[in-house]
Amino acid sequence: MKRIKKILAVMLVLVMSMALAAGCSQKSKQTMFSIMKDAGTMTKYSYNADMKLESSISGLENLAVTFNGVNDGEAMSVGATVCYSFITVDVDNFITLTKDAVYVDVQTVFEKLAPILLGSSYTLEDFEDELGVELKCIKLPLVDGLVKLDGNSEELTNTYVSILESAFKDVKIDEEKGVFTAKVEGAEQFSKVVDAFLTALLDNKDTILAELDKNAIDEAKLTELLNLYMDEAVNAVEKFNTDYELGLTDDDIASLRDEAKSAVEEAVGEAELDDANSVYEDAFADISDNKDELVSDIADFEDGTADLTVSNSLTGKEGSRVYTSNIELNVENTNTDEDLQLKVNSVITEDSKVSVSVPSSYTQVSDILYAALVFAYENDMLDDLLYGDMYN
Repeated sequence: MKRIKKILAVMLVLVMSMALAAGCSQKSKQTMFSIMKDAGTMTKYSYNADMKLESSISGLENLAVTFNGVNDGEAMSVGATVCYSFITVDVDNFITLTKDAVYVDVQTVFEKLAPILLGSSYTLEDFEDELGVELKCIKLPLVDGLVKLDGNSEELTNTYVSILESAFKDVKIDEEKGVFTAKVEGAEQFSKVVDAFLTALLDNKDTILAELDKNAIDEAKLTELLNLYMDEAVNAVEKFNTDYELGLTDDDIASLRDEAKSAVEEAVGEAELDDANSVYEDAFADISDNKDELVSDIADFEDGTADLTVSNSLTGKEGSRVYTSNIELNVENTNTDEDLQLKVNSVITEDSKVSVSVPSSYTQVSDILYAALVFAYENDMLDDLLYGDMYN
């Protein structure tokens, strides 16, 4: 079981790398790996990604997850379907993401989850009436540059693709009618692919770290984001103070804003974001220290089998292209009858006419915080909310 989990962990890294590799590109002769680049030139598209996991291993029982949505270059919608055991939750377009905000469709999520968690008799309207604020859609502000809707940098994309090319350099790749298929069969070949993948990953460490550092959340962005939410909180307190005549002066509110700003600066300083790359450095060090042992464990997997099949294709003319990727992993321990099958299928369909509808009606964070203060005040909970056990 330990070896199966090791193999699964490495293959998940491979699968994620293949997903990340669909970034920017230049025109080139079509291969399995150039297709990954070319798919990233799409700026307006719909997408659908299915993951299905079936296993007899405890803790890894049947699970199916589907993500779908639309990206028009300015905004992206996200929907999801999750199936686990006898429970299925299907939520369409519950998140809309733009460069400056995340919109959460609470009503859709509530309608799907409330019957499971709260019972069918409890509605969102009941909760809104109780709290005193509309919650059908919530807007969570972002700062410019925090979210990118145009994929990875070209440098990072090309690096990922070169790593995958190195990993599969000794694997036969068949092509039939534009569909490229690579099959890794058996533990020995599996170990060689993993060895080549990790070796290429380590060889490109400096490039990867440099690109990750460029796209990392820096102190300025995090500070700006946290200050946005602190301002929302102070705005709620200011409105509550006016409506309920708490007696706070303008100077008190100004002091509260200054204290919130100082708290943000202290928190961001303690986060040591300038040293974030040390986490990646440690990860690369762990890979380097454990690579040979991991490769050896996979190669010596004599009491089981491990197979991987990867295929992709890119069809159609520019403006209406369709990128399809299918990944299937099968691992079995013949000694313990433990097995695992992982399938990941994704389709990106280019469409120049696609458009994401950004919600025009929503509730601000400050309105929700204000409603929470009012609810606590009117139910004699405000002291507990603000001071906890201070007076107990």
